[in-house]
Amino acid sequence: MYDSFRKCLALLDRQGRREALWVALAIPVGSLLEVLSLAMILPLIALINAPEEIAENRVLATLHRLFGAPEATTFLIELSVGLVFIFACKNLLLAGILWLQNRFVFENEARLAQHLHRTYLDAPYTLHLDRNSAELIRNTDSAVAVSFSHMIMGFLELFAELAVAVTIGVLLIALEPVVAIGAAGLLGLLMGLFFVAFRRRHAALGAESMDLTRAVLASLHKSLGSVKEIQVLGRAGFFTREFAAIRERAARNRAVTAVFGHLPRLFMEFVMVTALLTVIMVILAQGRDIGDSISVLGLFAVAAFRLLPSANRTLAALHRIKYGRSALEEVYADRVSLPGPKSGPPVDGDPRTGDHLAAIPDLTLDKVTYTYPGAPRPSLTDIDLTVRAGDSVGLIGASGAGKTTLADILLGLLIPTGGRFLIGGAPAADRLAAWRRSVGYVPQSIYLADDSLRNNIAFGIAAGEIDDAAVARALGMARLDDLVAGLPDGLDTAIGEHGARLSGGQRQRIGIARALYHDPGVLVLDEATSALDNETEHEIATAIEGLRGRKTLIIIAHRLSTLRRCETLVFLRDGRAVDRGSFEALMARNADFRRLVELASVKPGGVIPGKKDPTDP
Repeated sequence: MYDSFRKCLALLDRQGRREALWVALAIPVGSLLEVLSLAMILPLIALINAPEEIAENRVLATLHRLFGAPEATTFLIELSVGLVFIFACKNLLLAGILWLQNRFVFENEARLAQHLHRTYLDAPYTLHLDRNSAELIRNTDSAVAVSFSHMIMGFLELFAELAVAVTIGVLLIALEPVVAIGAAGLLGLLMGLFFVAFRRRHAALGAESMDLTRAVLASLHKSLGSVKEIQVLGRAGFFTREFAAIRERAARNRAVTAVFGHLPRLFMEFVMVTALLTVIMVILAQGRDIGDSISVLGLFAVAAFRLLPSANRTLAALHRIKYGRSALEEVYADRVSLPGPKSGPPVDGDPRTGDHLAAIPDLTLDKVTYTYPGAPRPSLTDIDLTVRAGDSVGLIGASGAGKTTLADILLGLLIPTGGRFLIGGAPAADRLAAWRRSVGYVPQSIYLADDSLRNNIAFGIAAGEIDDAAVARALGMARLDDLVAGLPDGLDTAIGEHGARLSGGQRQRIGIARALYHDPGVLVLDEATSALDNETEHEIATAIEGLRGRKTLIIIAHRLSTLRRCETLVFLRDGRAVDRGSFEALMARNADFRRLVELASVKPGGVIPGKKDPTDP
């Protein structure tokens, strides 16, 4: 329990810890109000049983005179009305304390979700290679929510209810020590037995719920993200059955959890009735007159009435803490083990608004080696490469040769585990932020949001900050002018989720336009023309050709017709740069390169006559 409490505190930022202190101070105030209001009932019950005490009690006599010395019955009615008013004020104050607690929980939940979201976005790229996106989404959303609604809220309710119970217990013990201690012992024993009996089951339900949440998200990503292939292959039945099985397990988990949530209330009703009857039996066993003990019985009855929901919430809080432990462990692990977000507010808007490189730099890889975490061998070994400003360099090699890893290092996504990556002669780590704002990247698979064409090109920039001139320039360089002219709403046309209303070539060219929007000095294309037909590829290649000398071009492609335009080709094999030179030079001296050319049905002059390039879509 202490370990869970410590981890809950670790989820809070500095502001959250200050707010937690105010909440902690408010809890005993609420408990004191509960006890004071309860303590006022005892004199009223005693007066109803013996009105003559009004004159004998100095405080009551003073109050009686202040009220105009009414008859005893009238005075008791006036006291009852005053007590109702006091209870109303007490409940208003308690409502304020509850608002303070809930605001504290949910505002800190929102801040932690924002913290984790930005942490994942700023985390080393290797994190996203190792972790499933469904897991990260679950942690940012449902796991954070459970950590606060079950764990932190559970601890707050536990402390609040225990404070009330202890304070009321002290009052009862002061008035009737033997009876109160006996009832408290019985109550504590039964509650302890109930908690011990079900705590492991609650923890297991919580862990299962986290696993099922991740499984549901993963199943939805997998099925709804590949609707086209599923419909063509006729595999909807498989994905429907898979999703149904997960949801059925989740439904059973929630049903059992809901039943367990009601068990404390049912159990505590039994316990409270048993405790109250025990009080009566103890009073009878002591031989005391029931009439003389009516005020004591009334006080215990009122205390039982107040402690019943309190004990119910205490047990429920204990079980919620057990249930939420699995979610807490997930969130805590990422909260303390991952580097926090970069300092300062997130940088929004056009990349050109931040620090960037004023001129196109030379890029140098000096004995660069890279080994993925946990991998048995390096993906790159002793890579030496210099890319001069304005050069066009092609990376080529069989699948698994290390081309994409090398491109990720050049993009600054991966940090070499050996050797140095220099940008303009300076270590890349010293100017990484400026470098990333100076490079454009076109991946093989383009993510397109269900948004307008304009917003997809100026991706991640607020609508009011988009430079339409830059959009137009990027569209022209990507040969998308005709597409825009044919759209019903031009740049404001919604292109559908993942660009469902566009062809593969059009989607790829939008990705190229996105990379060119901020006019980068370096352009990295990773299989960026793989989805283009020969004519469109030729248009894109022509546009890229026009950038030669003004921008540095780094191109990865299996379609060798694209790489023929590069000044230098770097041939990779098993993570090593085994050869480099022009297309013609490699054809003349490198048998492995010639084999790749033959497999692609390409000669130095282009496609073999009579054959279509098999890589065309």
